[in-house]
Amino acid sequence: MQNFSQQCIDLARAVLGQSLPFIAENGDVLPAEGESLALEDSAYAAFSIGEYYRCLQELQLSDFQLPELAARCVRSQLYIPLTDDIASSCASLTLLCFGTTCARNPLWQSLDQETQALVTERMLHPRQGGHGILSDVVRSFVGFNMGFSKKDETLPLVEAFLGHVSKKMTNGFMDSAPEEGIGGCYDIIGLWILNFVQQVMRMHINSDVTKRLLPSIRTYGGCYLCLLPELVRTDGLAWAYGKHTGFYAQLYTLNAAILALSEGWVGSDKQTLYISLIRRLFHYFFLHYVDQGHGTIVIRDRERTMPVIFSTRRANFDAVRYLCQWAMLAKKISLPLDDTGLEEKTGGRLVQFDRSIKKEQGIFVYRNSQKGTHYALPLISGGGKGSCDSLAFPHCPGIFDAPADTYLPILQPELTINGQLFVPSFYGKNCATGMGLKRSFSFHYDQPELISHREVIVPDLARCRVSWAFSEEGITSEFVYVVRNRLKVDQVRYVIALSAPHSVLSAHSLMLGEESLRAVVEKDDFGMAWKELITVADDPAYRTPYGHIHFLQILSRTNPIFLLPGKYYHLKISFRPDILHL
Repeated sequence: MQNFSQQCIDLARAVLGQSLPFIAENGDVLPAEGESLALEDSAYAAFSIGEYYRCLQELQLSDFQLPELAARCVRSQLYIPLTDDIASSCASLTLLCFGTTCARNPLWQSLDQETQALVTERMLHPRQGGHGILSDVVRSFVGFNMGFSKKDETLPLVEAFLGHVSKKMTNGFMDSAPEEGIGGCYDIIGLWILNFVQQVMRMHINSDVTKRLLPSIRTYGGCYLCLLPELVRTDGLAWAYGKHTGFYAQLYTLNAAILALSEGWVGSDKQTLYISLIRRLFHYFFLHYVDQGHGTIVIRDRERTMPVIFSTRRANFDAVRYLCQWAMLAKKISLPLDDTGLEEKTGGRLVQFDRSIKKEQGIFVYRNSQKGTHYALPLISGGGKGSCDSLAFPHCPGIFDAPADTYLPILQPELTINGQLFVPSFYGKNCATGMGLKRSFSFHYDQPELISHREVIVPDLARCRVSWAFSEEGITSEFVYVVRNRLKVDQVRYVIALSAPHSVLSAHSLMLGEESLRAVVEKDDFGMAWKELITVADDPAYRTPYGHIHFLQILSRTNPIFLLPGKYYHLKISFRPDILHL
């Protein structure tokens, strides 16, 4: 994979060269047009410069002196109240990227004496920073490796951190949900944290400590590595549900695949699979997020967007950092990154994240090898934030899309009861899969109590039974409600988002043809009707991380309906998507 390594270096050099001019004299990173200043961006910029230097040992890029620019960013971070645990860790690790000896560390030499004293104090007393446990691990780690402290607390701190992580894990997957709420936010953050800690350990000067900790880190990340092949689409799109979908999901997934292969965590029988994953993931990343004419990363424009916590500048600096890491890791892989393809079989599978008395959560994945489609249907918490990225529908960008960081009941019946919005997502009971005629695959779950779009379970209203069936002919969804007492439903709504890929950055992707989804309402006991198409192509609130939504097709009933106990209320809708390959 030497050619791949060089490709990563060339792209990192181009993107970093376009990003450095936006670092101000005071170390702030100037925001892109239409965005606000993000103070944490300086930490990510510093770490990216440090990783670039660690990869290439180059002190200068064009007319920019890299140690001096990194020093500006680090100095800026020391004098602002950072609340981002990851940003604080990145700022600390930047020092170590330039060397473990202060006398020969060009970044350290670029700092004034006052800043050096403040850095030394922070590294000697990591718990005074007011950040999280990860920041404590990193500061103690950097403090020892750079000689600020003679006591190496890396081993107990990392073990304590892994113990903290393990308390939030079920079936090998990390729950990143806040303490309140139903819990069960099984997104890609768990994989990212474990990869980040592994990267930190590889920078330790004592290889014995690294060797002792890596098996534990591998154990905590093992389930994610097994899941990765399930969540990568044929065209290379990765992890299309939950938080950080789009650009960052692509980075995290690709990083995990390269890391697993370089560290020998993949058996010989799976190496061809992971080589194929890496090739497809990078191909998608390069074609869909890299503006090849300008050498920049595009995550937000007139057609696509990301949650506001991710700025355009941060995305560009993060891309540089990951590209440098991939270049270093790829040098350890002797296998060629060729076009060897793997035969993908049509089928469906349920991966369970949590199966307890309280709730069941997981993800159902269906892949159609003939049409090249890949649907990921998550039954997980979204952290109570009320957005579309974790709703229980078949996520498939280009076919079934949802707006980023915005709530709409996409492919879900939404019942309005006493001012609250209820959707059959986030948790289930009695989750089961099955196989029917003509190689169809089904996924079923119950909801004993209704749950609001803000993930508040309200007892004694009704229960719901949800069924999804996938086959080569199409997809069928059915929702069956049974109320306990006479219940007034003020409104019922069901929304389909009709989208299109990015007009420029969308090569080899999936999209809908002229006949669209070919949705058919097979049974509707709520008396709903289709409304006129709503055009939202120019509304920023309805952009996705991949492209933009043109229309909203809404099935609704605005007059109240009274549901009677003992009676079943069905909503059954089928789809036969007209799928095209760009």
